[in-house]
Amino acid sequence: MYGSRIREMRKKRGLTLKEVAEATGYTIGHISQIERDLKSPSLVALRKIAVCLDCSEVWLIMGDSELSAKSPEEGKKSKESYLVRKENRIPMKLPEIDVSYSIFTPSKLPNAQEAQMTGLIVRLKPNTWLTEQMISHGNYDESLLLLKGELELRIDNSTYVIHEGDSFYIPKNSKPEGISFRYFKFETIIRYEEVTMKYIIDGHFDLLSDVAVRRKNGEHKVIERLYYPAFKKGNVTGVVASLFVDSQYLPYGGISIAMEQIAALHCEISESPDLLMLCTSADDFVKAASENKVGILLSFEGAEPVSSCLMLHAFYAAGVRGLGLTWSRRNMAADGCRFTGNAKKGGLTDFGKMLVKEAESLNMIIDLSHLSDEGVDDVLSITSCPLIASHSNARAVAHNNRNLKDEHLAEISRRGGVVGLNACSIINADAGSTADRRQMLRHLDYMIEVMGEQHVGFGFDFCDLFLKNSSAQDLSLMPEYPFDILSGGHADIPDFLLDMKEHNYSDERISLLSGKNWLYAFEKILKK
Repeated sequence: MYGSRIREMRKKRGLTLKEVAEATGYTIGHISQIERDLKSPSLVALRKIAVCLDCSEVWLIMGDSELSAKSPEEGKKSKESYLVRKENRIPMKLPEIDVSYSIFTPSKLPNAQEAQMTGLIVRLKPNTWLTEQMISHGNYDESLLLLKGELELRIDNSTYVIHEGDSFYIPKNSKPEGISFRYFKFETIIRYEEVTMKYIIDGHFDLLSDVAVRRKNGEHKVIERLYYPAFKKGNVTGVVASLFVDSQYLPYGGISIAMEQIAALHCEISESPDLLMLCTSADDFVKAASENKVGILLSFEGAEPVSSCLMLHAFYAAGVRGLGLTWSRRNMAADGCRFTGNAKKGGLTDFGKMLVKEAESLNMIIDLSHLSDEGVDDVLSITSCPLIASHSNARAVAHNNRNLKDEHLAEISRRGGVVGLNACSIINADAGSTADRRQMLRHLDYMIEVMGEQHVGFGFDFCDLFLKNSSAQDLSLMPEYPFDILSGGHADIPDFLLDMKEHNYSDERISLLSGKNWLYAFEKILKK
């Protein structure tokens, strides 16, 4: 800890505990407890002590850090060196501050020379503020070079916006109350791996039908008990949870079933507030991930519960932010495409077109998955906003009506939308062909070729767990199961990411596909 170094420097300076106490404004007992490591000093206290002892607070924190020479070929066997290898940078932890520091200047120089500067690399989490107590060093000039991201710097009653690659000079004795740093632009925050965590977002998950049924049967904390362990194992930070109404409840029970599912989610979040969070914006997903929670966004998979445009406003008020017009059947808004057999030729009804325009006015996500080709064309003809297909693959790779034609993939990309990779076996491969992870990678390769890597995400559509709640009528519309290529569901995501890595996908590409692209799309669409 810091105590032994404070005591060492105090004695070296010939100062008593009383003199240090008087100079810093603390009691003799307080200084004594710090020296004996019975009390951890605040950063303010540490700085005051450093000034009194005429030494660097960095030295009080780090001491004479050991730099092991790892370049015997250069004949550097001593701890003293002008050179610091990247792998030998010294991490530094300051009291009270949850920020990552590393020192890139030597702790000792050859020939007993005294280093005149300390170089630090500082990594901030998104939306982090650093006050002057964290960055201002009193009687020393400082300079700042921004490696990644975007900062706002306030100093001496002036505000400066600093972009990637910009540098800034901070004179000594600048007004201490006026300096702060923050990452303040969302797109910049999530674009750079160095300043953020990884996001893994599943753009389509049939979660709530099972949760609602279980809660009606008296169960509690269903997501925490049955689903969160797989989320955690898969490092999932967000999911889009579908509101789906089984055919057995139609045509009259759609509204009540949807409201039960929404209510079930709200109850689950209230019972597990440290694990789950309702998300209605891209910022919410970022916040959830920063708090180690799974963010959940609500979206319709079929507009059966929405009997009017006015009703859409009621669901919006309840937290719903996505509108998928159909499942694999016809409803009053549009025709859905079948999994197998001849595709239906119907597009949007007049009501469906009104509903799309209303969703667009609310800045809701419009989801093209499950629509017939004619329905997709209709949506494209009446909207100008970014669109998604939450769980659809490429028809050129697997000729299934549920997959998208090249021209639809390209148009979604042109508008800044995202298509989510489906992990359902019948979506991935033609009849008689193998549906496995390699086939999923073929779809990824193809969609990236057509759309660009910024417009593809995950929409795994894990189904095997939920078929027990499906009616015989709906099961008759589905292919034989098991559906899920990733048989462990979300728990298998790390293995699939490893497959992507072995497929020569870069870390940056994997980061985009696994979550960041969804965040970019949500930020564009879900405007407050």
